Amino acid sequence: MDRYERRLPAQAVGAMHPSGGEDGALLMAQYAARNEGELITGERSRYREILAITRAIAGAQNYGDILRLVVQETAAFTGATACMLILAQEDGLARVVSSVGLAAARTAAVAITLNERMEGELRRVLGFHSSDRFVCVPVIGGQAMLGMLAVYWEGARALEGSGDDELLSAVADQAAIALDNVERLRRLQVSVETLRTSKERFRTLAETTSDWLWEIDENAVYTYASPLVRQLLGYEPEEVLGRTPFDLMPPEEAQRLAEPFAAIAAERKPFSSLENTNRHRDGHLVVLETSGVPLFDGSGKFRGYRGVDRDITQRKSVEQALRASEAKLAGIISIAADAIVSVDGSQRIVMFNHGAEKIFGWSQGEVLGQPLDLLIPERFRRFHHQHVANFNSGSDIGIKIEQDRRSIVGLRKSGEEFPADAAVSRLHDGTGKWINTIVLRDISEQKRREYEELFLAAVGTVLAETLDYESTLTSVAQLAMGEHADFCFVDLVDELGELRPVKAMGSDPAKVALYEGLGPFPLDARRPHLGWTIIQSKQPQLLAEMSPDAVRGLAQSEKHLGLLEALAPTSMMGVPLAAHGRLLGALVVGSCRPEQRYRDTDLRLLAELGRRAALSLDNARLFRTTQRAVRTRDEVLGVVAHDLRNPLGTIVLQATLLQRLEAELGPRVRKLGDSIESAARRMNRLIQDLLDTALMESGSLPIEPERVAPAQIVLRSEESHKALVASGSLQLRVELPRELPDIWGDRDRLFQVFENLLGNAAKFTPAGGDITLGARAAGEGEIDFWVADTGEGISAANMPRLFDRFWQARKGERRGAGLGLCIAKGIVEAHGGRIWAESAPGRGSTFHFTVPVAPPARE
Repeated sequence: MDRYERRLPAQAVGAMHPSGGEDGALLMAQYAARNEGELITGERSRYREILAITRAIAGAQNYGDILRLVVQETAAFTGATACMLILAQEDGLARVVSSVGLAAARTAAVAITLNERMEGELRRVLGFHSSDRFVCVPVIGGQAMLGMLAVYWEGARALEGSGDDELLSAVADQAAIALDNVERLRRLQVSVETLRTSKERFRTLAETTSDWLWEIDENAVYTYASPLVRQLLGYEPEEVLGRTPFDLMPPEEAQRLAEPFAAIAAERKPFSSLENTNRHRDGHLVVLETSGVPLFDGSGKFRGYRGVDRDITQRKSVEQALRASEAKLAGIISIAADAIVSVDGSQRIVMFNHGAEKIFGWSQGEVLGQPLDLLIPERFRRFHHQHVANFNSGSDIGIKIEQDRRSIVGLRKSGEEFPADAAVSRLHDGTGKWINTIVLRDISEQKRREYEELFLAAVGTVLAETLDYESTLTSVAQLAMGEHADFCFVDLVDELGELRPVKAMGSDPAKVALYEGLGPFPLDARRPHLGWTIIQSKQPQLLAEMSPDAVRGLAQSEKHLGLLEALAPTSMMGVPLAAHGRLLGALVVGSCRPEQRYRDTDLRLLAELGRRAALSLDNARLFRTTQRAVRTRDEVLGVVAHDLRNPLGTIVLQATLLQRLEAELGPRVRKLGDSIESAARRMNRLIQDLLDTALMESGSLPIEPERVAPAQIVLRSEESHKALVASGSLQLRVELPRELPDIWGDRDRLFQVFENLLGNAAKFTPAGGDITLGARAAGEGEIDFWVADTGEGISAANMPRLFDRFWQARKGERRGAGLGLCIAKGIVEAHGGRIWAESAPGRGSTFHFTVPVAPPARE
């Protein structure tokens, strides 16, 4: 019989197992007695050794000791060179778990599949070439093969025969039984430790959790209460035992819950989140949320409930406050002036407040369930869909909606579009879906005000650009048309009080002839006309709807009616043009577009334009009148100057003749001639100053610049004024650096400036004083000329008016016409220079003027 098929009897195996109730040695004794006839005296001692081995193995207390004893005792008993125990591992392969007589490197190489034909593979791996000296017996536990017990002899075998193999198998079986016993004991210990740990965890959980854990029996009497009841209701756990949950509730609450709980308990069903109000030991109420599961014993009999109570007093308070807040919010939403619209994930309207009804013109019943596109102009719907998709895919929960940095546009039920500011937010609706809410404000009025402010600011700028009358008329008409008018008429009141069309303008190039025909059309005050109505009422007029009858009512004649019908106005309005209490005329605009209907707000804006336009037209009229008066004055002045110079020439000539008759008539006659000549020359100078002043005012003072050396101007002025200065007992000095760059100027005109400045210095400097004139380089590209005196000086109050026309410091003393400094200023500024004075009373005066340096000479 094969050694793997020879097994101990089942009853013997059971006897060796601790559950059999007998010592393992009994098995070996019975086995020895049964085979006593086959054994010789030497073999009896071997059986005694085997019995000792089995006792040792059976007495081992842990897994490691069993493994060690099996291989050590087996090797000693068999006299083997090596002994090893091979057991299956978790990965399904058999490995050496304990050995003697083998190097660790050889045993580590064992990793083979566990089966009854593994002996050859094991011998090959370990390098045992002789099968006679290598014996393997299976280690079987219960009904499963656990591994192999193997021995090896280098020399002759110490055990021979089938009986010896069975004894070796018995040792292996005993090892399996011991290993199984130890495993059972380990599992029992683990179960006990797990139970202990579980009880400890439950105790810790019950004592540390924020919820109150409890148990009640089938009569709803508490049999367990965790310590948290002390925190929730103020009772010690022992005080709760023996009571029912209803004993801790107010009577009305206990009565409310008694019937529902009885129904739950009758069906032995679990329950959760059962809200109930309890009274704390100090009297205040506590709201608990109770959940429980039924308890059954081993026989399936209902024994009560185990559950948990959670304090939700604060949560209920918050929920109540939230409900109140939601009610308040609902009230605010319902009365909000802004439109508040909510849409679901498919962009259909689910909320539409009263503000939205007023802004959009739809009722709530008409729009609920409709797509949001109903409120958006078609050209903006694609943008809106893209914006919503981007918003919902992002992390923001609120954002302001913009379109190209401008306000968005809404669509009313009437088809009218309007500008709006809007913001969108998203919230969960409680079912995991997003709800988008749009808060929208109609900013039509705001945009209108902004447009009016910008428009009127632009009006002021445009009208201030010119004082030309015709240009102002054109600007007024263009501004009045703006973006909302197709034509404009300006009618003005003439000197006879008649209304006369003066300007007609339109935006359609194809109707230019029509505008030109309507513009100069004579108006009959006895016939109806919008311009006459405005003039007579002095009030703005609005014709919001121009029906055919309304057009016919404005016609002056059949021809005029034909022109108006060809113009085809759909809406018209006009305002009076009045300035400084004087009615100037009327400003009328009109639209030919069916969608453009003027309203009161448009009329108010046109009235503001009319007020500004009237002031500009009146200023242009006054400026035109002033220009005409100046031209007339200049013409008269030219004629007078021409006519005066002829007799003055005669007077000067006659005075010269008188001077030559001194020898015949005496020195008295020469003195009379000198006096006449001096007066004539002063008159001629006054005439020239008046002519120069007129030229300056008209901007046509003649200047003929050339390259001039500054020293020429200064020295010529000194030479021509020596006699004048000497006659007043004054000293005249010149200060000039050696080299100065040439200037670019008119030498005669610059000499005229020095003449005026030196004349004033001589006039206001007392005898014995000094006058200095000179020039020097000043800054980049300028020469500074000056005239300084030691006269009485000029007060600070008079300094700002030094260069005004006809102004003199002393009104009672006429020392000239007061034009000298004004003309000097005009000449200097015509050269591109500057003139100023530095003076103080008692310290004299210094007058400076600058002239640009001449450009580099071309070679």
